[in-house]
Amino acid sequence: MEMDAGELQEILNEFHTEAEEGLDKLEQDLMLLEDAVDTGEPDGEVVDRVFRNLHTIKGGAGFLGLDKLSKLAHAGENLLDEVRGKRVSVTTDVMDALLKTNDNLRDLLQCSMDGTDPESIDTAALVETLKQLSAGESAPAAAAPAAESTPAPADPPVAAEPAPEPVAEAPMPTDVEVNEDLLAE
Repeated sequence: MEMDAGELQEILNEFHTEAEEGLDKLEQDLMLLEDAVDTGEPDGEVVDRVFRNLHTIKGGAGFLGLDKLSKLAHAGENLLDEVRGKRVSVTTDVMDALLKTNDNLRDLLQCSMDGTDPESIDTAALVETLKQLSAGESAPAAAAPAAESTPAPADPPVAAEPAPEPVAEAPMPTDVEVNEDLLAE
């Protein structure tokens, strides 16, 4: 099935609306989840909702070729999966990373809505932090490790990330085939 630019824009607009609603719910649930830092026991339903919201945003962004948005949501989703499996506890570091993830996802979504370049939003360090936390490691210290790890990993991704952006726009032509079953979710 081929889509014309109008149909594709309609799907993109629907994603924007649903992602905004999802991020609003995500923020509310993250505030509820923050209580687990003190109690030590997160509400399983809240963790599941946060996971599902990140999963939905990741899937929609990936489907539309919004790679940076999808990768960040995926890293957050992986961390929540570890929390769900009780392999990672809800700590201040975990909550800080998840709240920052929500903020960055909002910024990336706004770039998509405005048609601005998402490269102005640096998510590499946050994605790395989410990966470390998912592996049960501590978040990098604000001073030394973050400063050391940021330049080396940041340089190659900065050079490598512009290449995926044109690819991200590739699904936008009218010859895009859409799996109608995915749109029904």
